Amino acid sequence: MKRKRAGITADFIKATYVSLLRGVNVGGGNRITKDQLRSAYQDAGFANIRTYLQSGNIVFDASSELNKVDIVTSIGQVLGRYLHNDIKVVVFTTKEWKAVLDHSPFEMNNGKPVSSKRLVDKKLVQTNYISFLCSSDKTAVQQSEICSLMTAYTSSNGGTIPVDSKLPTSTSTSSDSSSIDLVSDKCAVNNTIAYVPVLYIYAANGCIPCVYNNSQVEKVCGISATTRNFDTVCAIMSLCEEHGSSDQV
Repeated sequence: MKRKRAGITADFIKATYVSLLRGVNVGGGNRITKDQLRSAYQDAGFANIRTYLQSGNIVFDASSELNKVDIVTSIGQVLGRYLHNDIKVVVFTTKEWKAVLDHSPFEMNNGKPVSSKRLVDKKLVQTNYISFLCSSDKTAVQQSEICSLMTAYTSSNGGTIPVDSKLPTSTSTSSDSSSIDLVSDKCAVNNTIAYVPVLYIYAANGCIPCVYNNSQVEKVCGISATTRNFDTVCAIMSLCEEHGSSDQV
């Protein structure tokens, strides 16, 4: 594959990536169609581009020799030309994306860990969320400091999810569930499974009133974030599997 603008060479070992865009097609701003997104990613030199919904969820192939910071920069630049705005981007290998699911405190299907299975109880779409911090330009120390801010905020709100606990759902039970109060919002911070911090959020009354909603996360952490409900995260994993993903990184 030949990259038109950012210098990907014609021959490379393929790797499959997931990218999330912040603030695309939300509230009438940063409007871009799926066809335009595919064209933008092709302009950046990427291949086998697939999208999910209109909220900026893209699975694509790129050279395994590229690092994620370069990929984020390339996507941001080409989208800037399309939208005339600064679009925040986070990128994951499919291995990292699967780890996001594997480390989730959300559990369903009669207690069996979820991989790429969609939520059985659609009511959980309104309570189970994952936020991703757009911090690819931060050092490991800076990201750790950001996570400390979020952890302190979570603790002050009494919303910390106990380590290795599973949040019970209407379709599953857990030995730890009796100690977890689901009347209030909950949050778990993970800074080890991907190159950006991941926040697992239980929103007792839905996303908007949640004390860990995307706007509040950005305010606490001082950087941009983008949030997806857990059903969307599972659907993207399914898209990777249908895509015939290749992890070389």
